[in-house]
Amino acid sequence: MKTARGTDERLNRAEAELGDCVRALFGRCPELAGFEVFDLSAEDARYSGEEKDPFAIQIDLSRPLTSAKCGEICKMISNELGELVSSQPDALELLRGRIFTRTLQ
Repeated sequence: MKTARGTDERLNRAEAELGDCVRALFGRCPELAGFEVFDLSAEDARYSGEEKDPFAIQIDLSRPLTSAKCGEICKMISNELGELVSSQPDALELLRGRIFTRTLQ
């Protein structure tokens, strides 16, 4: 049971850091309404010939923006999530297929 407890603790820590990361992203991008994280298959990575993040991002915005600004937001999200996965490898499993939306109060 010690192994299961250690795994649970790692996942809980990764989930907490993921939550902090997502809140920070929404705080920095007021026009970001939500984003979805797609898993890139190994085939996609091999085909591109480049080392890339293991995921792709699709964003939803609260208002229209230029394609350059949309690209900046996607890059920022990708960089932040990449840093998170580097420091918390368990976060990768928590990201795949997830949709994150802004919470309105």
